[in-house]
Amino acid sequence: MTDHQERQLLSDAEQTEQAARHIDQTKLNEAVRQGMTKGKKRAKQRRTFYQAGIVTAAAATVIALSASLMPGAQDAPISNPITAGIKSNLPIKPSPTPAKPGYLSIDDYRSVGMDIHFFEGIKKGYFQSIDAKQEKDSYTLTLKGAAMDNRKLYLVAELRNDSDQEVRLKNPWIDFGKQAPTSWVSSNADVVRPGEQKYFFIENKLQSDVNYPNQAVFSANVELHEDPFSGVNLPQTEFEIPVQFNSQDLLNQVETLKVDKELVIDGQRIEVQQVQLSPLGTYVDYRYADQNSQRIFDLDTPELKVNGSGQTKIPRSAQTHIPVFLQKDESSDGQRSLIFDALAERSKPDSIIFSIDGIATLDKEKLNMVVDTEKGEILSGGDGSVNISVDASQKTFTLEQDVGEYAEGDPLNTSPMMFEDTFVDAKGISHQWKGFERIETITKNNRLIVKRTLSLSDGDIAQPITLTINNYGKVYKEYAEIEWKP
Repeated sequence: MTDHQERQLLSDAEQTEQAARHIDQTKLNEAVRQGMTKGKKRAKQRRTFYQAGIVTAAAATVIALSASLMPGAQDAPISNPITAGIKSNLPIKPSPTPAKPGYLSIDDYRSVGMDIHFFEGIKKGYFQSIDAKQEKDSYTLTLKGAAMDNRKLYLVAELRNDSDQEVRLKNPWIDFGKQAPTSWVSSNADVVRPGEQKYFFIENKLQSDVNYPNQAVFSANVELHEDPFSGVNLPQTEFEIPVQFNSQDLLNQVETLKVDKELVIDGQRIEVQQVQLSPLGTYVDYRYADQNSQRIFDLDTPELKVNGSGQTKIPRSAQTHIPVFLQKDESSDGQRSLIFDALAERSKPDSIIFSIDGIATLDKEKLNMVVDTEKGEILSGGDGSVNISVDASQKTFTLEQDVGEYAEGDPLNTSPMMFEDTFVDAKGISHQWKGFERIETITKNNRLIVKRTLSLSDGDIAQPITLTINNYGKVYKEYAEIEWKP
């Protein structure tokens, strides 16, 4: 899901939220299925503004919806019992779900909003119970449970606030030591008010080729809830909690299926190496061939279909056939991974189809864009789809890219044009971009237009300047798929 769609989704969800004030939270993935329908219909002539450097993590955003969308609602549908010949309208509460000893129980989390990865993982008994805690400065931080394979580590933590001020949980992650690195991916950013306790659902990225130990340290900071742009250094309370659990718990359930096939679009090759089926996710590993004449920035609408028992199952939204919460990992050696949901059934599929609708790409010799920001001219670079306008009074210029045809309801599956953090002037001097950057996405005459406004640094800048493109939103549309039998 793009930022453009997500912002409209939040707007569409406000109406539902007003009718559900009694519910604290719910899953954003269910909200997408409700809000995307409205958002697509309103896409035409809509403007959306962004601030550069802010990464929107869809899976970490939580909004309030009706109780019918709460996790677990599908597990025990409401029925109308018959009593003494009179039909009762009272719903039957779902029966408790017994948990495996040593694992979290879904009954303790049914009323808590969370991402689908966590809900399904707890429900299916993948989260080991840990219950390691530490108390500091009127705060109690407890690590409730964890689930991990060789790609992802999911953590459930609880923060109790016995102070008289609102706080947030910051930078939560688990440290296995220097030889077993992890990196933070996402977590919800709920405010914990005085006297409250809230759950936090934390995702860390692992390295697939590392054998992680059973001992680790869970660390996080508790910080006062203030304006993050106020410039005030907020006091923090640091937590470090030693934990121990079975890091190999789910690895015997991870199955690797070799693929070794290529997708070819416009002569550019995408080498699909393998698919891993895990209880926590479905991972597609691929890389772009070194011999490609163009740099590939993104894949348009990647989709994974799994055939089994005569039916096609899609481990994402069955309504859109688009992996709405698709995540992307990239390593330093060019290895890339697409992360889909885990398969609903753990049996080996009959066949798997991986497809894309195109690629966002640009010739390698056109990655440097030379621009005269005084005359308002693009001298070289790009593919001719970009125009420039200059606001001399503000020392800003706007690059406007015609991304291509856009029909009402079309998904937007690639990110906009982006540049390196520095640019070089005509004298070879490197400069940092200054301050605020804005992106505006509109539709005009059934075409999608993306505008990026950049602010030059202070002082004299010798013209022209050279910008290095590190993402290009123009998509070459061509469908390609590969199918293989495990």
